[in-house]
Amino acid sequence: MYRYMSMKQNDEAKAVVEEFQKFFLVEETYELDDDEDESESNTTMADDGGHRRRKRAWTHSSCSDWGHSTYYNIIQSSSQFNSDKSSHNRRRHCLAYKYIGVSKANAKMYGGMFAGRHSSNGRYKLFTKLVGRAQLFSKTFDVGTILSYRIKSSSGSITQRNYMVIAGKSLLDSKSTSCTTRTWAYEHNFYIPIYKINIWVASIDVGAQIRPRFEMNFICTSSSNTVITKVQPKAILRVGASAQASLAKLVRGGLTIGINLNFYVETVTESVPCIAGYYGYDPMSISIEAWYQFRSKVKVQFWPPKIKWTWGKRYTWRPSSLKWKITSGYRRSWLSRRCDGSTPLGPLLTNAAKKNCVDYSLVNE
Repeated sequence: MYRYMSMKQNDEAKAVVEEFQKFFLVEETYELDDDEDESESNTTMADDGGHRRRKRAWTHSSCSDWGHSTYYNIIQSSSQFNSDKSSHNRRRHCLAYKYIGVSKANAKMYGGMFAGRHSSNGRYKLFTKLVGRAQLFSKTFDVGTILSYRIKSSSGSITQRNYMVIAGKSLLDSKSTSCTTRTWAYEHNFYIPIYKINIWVASIDVGAQIRPRFEMNFICTSSSNTVITKVQPKAILRVGASAQASLAKLVRGGLTIGINLNFYVETVTESVPCIAGYYGYDPMSISIEAWYQFRSKVKVQFWPPKIKWTWGKRYTWRPSSLKWKITSGYRRSWLSRRCDGSTPLGPLLTNAAKKNCVDYSLVNE
C-alpha cells in the first residue's frame, strides 16, 4: 500500500505517504541476553551495528530522601511524604522507577517501600506500593496500582489495607486489623484507539486490546515487639492488535501488535524499623509490524481459460517493524536489609518469621 501510494504523483497520495511516515518512523530490532535490559535512560542503540551499553539497575532510585523529586508524586503526594517524615522520627525507605521497552511501546513501573516508627508513642507504618504507566505510540495510559500498608496509631489502633486498581477500576480493597497471609490476582481488559488512516475508499482503524493482570502475595508475622510484612506485587501487561484495509481490491495492508511486559517487587518491612527488597521480571517481548500485499491474477486452467485472483507475498514496510525481547527472567536486590541508624543491624526475626516471611539472605549483608 505504501509502495503503491509512493508511486502516485497527486497531492492526495503524497498526503497519505506523509501520514504513514509520521506513524512509522524507524525500524528497531533488539534481542537481549539473559541478564540485560533495555531502558530509556541507561541504554542506547548505536548506528554501528546496534552495539549497546549495559546497565541493569533501576532507571532512577533514591533511598536517602523519602519523597525525592517529582518522579514519585505517583506514589504519594508531597503532603503525605511530609506527614510520614514528621510522624515517624525513625524510618527507612526507598523509591525507584524502571523504564521497560522501547520508544513506541514501553512501561514505567514505580515502586516505594517505607518502614517508620515513632520512638516515644509506639506509632509505626509499613508501606509498599507499585504503580504502572504505559505508552503505545502516542497514547499514554495507566496500567494500575497495587498498595499495601499496615499502620499502628499512637492510640494503639491498627489499620491494615491491601488495595488494587487496574486502569481506573478498583478490584480489591481489603481492610483488616489482624496480621494474616493472603494472595490476590485480578485482571481487567479494555480497548484504546491509537490511529486512523484514510486512503480514498478505505481506512485502517488501529486500536489495541489492553490486558493488564495484577498479582499480590501478602505475608504478615508478628512477635511481642516486632511486626514484619512481606509484600510481593507483580504487574503483567499484555497488548494485542490487528487491523487491515484494502484499496480498490488491488492492494491491502495492515498492522499487527503483540506486547508482553511484566515487572515485580518484593519488599520486607519491619516495625523496628527496617526494610529490604528485590525487583525483577520474567521474559518479555514486543512485536509491531506493518505489512502489505498486492493482488494478482493466476491462471489455474489452460482451456477453457480460467483465472483466479489471489493475494501475493506479504511484505513488511521498511522502515516500519519493531521487535524487542528479553529472553530470560531477572531478579536483583533492590536494597539489602537496612534499619534505622539508631538500631543495630543483625537478625531480629523469630524462627517463624524466618520460615514464613523473609528470604533470610536479605538479613545479613
